[in-house]
Amino acid sequence: MFILLCGRKKGDQAPGRKQALPSHNQRDRETSAVMQLIQLNLNHCSAAQDLLKQTVRELGSEVAILSEPYRVESSSDWVTDRTGKAALWLCGVSVPPMRDTMAVEGFVRANVGGTWIYSCYLAPSLSLTSFSRIMDELISDLRGRSNVVIGGDFNAWAEEWGSLYTNGRGRTILEAIASLDIVLLNEGSQHTFNRAGAGSIIDLSFASSSLSRSTRWRIGEVFTASDHEAILLTVGGPPCQSQPMTGPRKAYRQDTFRTQTFASALEGLAVSELDSADVAANKLAARLEEACDQSMQQRKTFRKHHAPVYWWSEEIASLRRTCLRARRLVQRARGTANLSACNSSFKSAKKALKLAIRDSKRESYLKLCDELENDPWGRAYKTVASV
Repeated sequence: MFILLCGRKKGDQAPGRKQALPSHNQRDRETSAVMQLIQLNLNHCSAAQDLLKQTVRELGSEVAILSEPYRVESSSDWVTDRTGKAALWLCGVSVPPMRDTMAVEGFVRANVGGTWIYSCYLAPSLSLTSFSRIMDELISDLRGRSNVVIGGDFNAWAEEWGSLYTNGRGRTILEAIASLDIVLLNEGSQHTFNRAGAGSIIDLSFASSSLSRSTRWRIGEVFTASDHEAILLTVGGPPCQSQPMTGPRKAYRQDTFRTQTFASALEGLAVSELDSADVAANKLAARLEEACDQSMQQRKTFRKHHAPVYWWSEEIASLRRTCLRARRLVQRARGTANLSACNSSFKSAKKALKLAIRDSKRESYLKLCDELENDPWGRAYKTVASV
């Protein structure tokens, strides 16, 4: 495998300023590790849940805050509320186990590594009385807790998080959190829910004020196969300071190497005598990268060395990118004559992706069954044990 590393080397972080006599909550926050969370309403879609398994591997997510999952695994890594529509999933490799869990109607909570994480789903069919009762139970459970992260689909509108108006549910939420030290994390006016060219902001994220200073919130640029966007949260780390980023890493498939193409791409390579050593090295690296791009297919790399799910393929990855582009076209076509055509193309792309996932899972499953006959403790066993 040819590997090309570009960009600056990750530097050491400067130590933060020490404070005299930090409080107990401050000591907990300073010693806690950075945690990557993903929040998503799966909308009871099997393809959305299948894609989520690949997405969390690529993003390095450790905890998933889910609404309306298609299925709930029989595992200690999953907990759900009483309705099964709000769930927490420990999807990371080395995440502390969930403890002190509690499940009621409308929300479920657990303590993960010292952080209290809540997943909520309040269906649009709930009456305002039932909605208020669940919010009262949530606020009662939150009272007195620090290091709290809350996420979910509340199906509520308020101008405070970008809606055009405030309805009864929105007022109930605003009145409820006003009595607590809770901060809304949503930023901007991008819709978290989109369907047929119309959208709204109903997926909300909150955190205790002490934790919010070290929490980064954003909407992920990933295709989810759901009507909802994926929300990415980074909890922990220095407040108001972005994490240093390493340069992009490229890997190439050696079996696709074309010698003649590589040689042609390097023809005429020369370095001026007037260039410094750094400039000459940068020019050489750029030409080598260009030659590798032309002569070999790039190998997909994954953060933290996470292997893709067993049924993943380049075809499915390409179809997911096609769906992402089609969804963006739908969003841009709102209020234009092209909306209907863009919606039709988006639906076709989603259908092709779902069929490709279904066929690949079936084919991969049959291959695993064949391998199981020859090697009971081989890839088939490892795949089942890691799902």
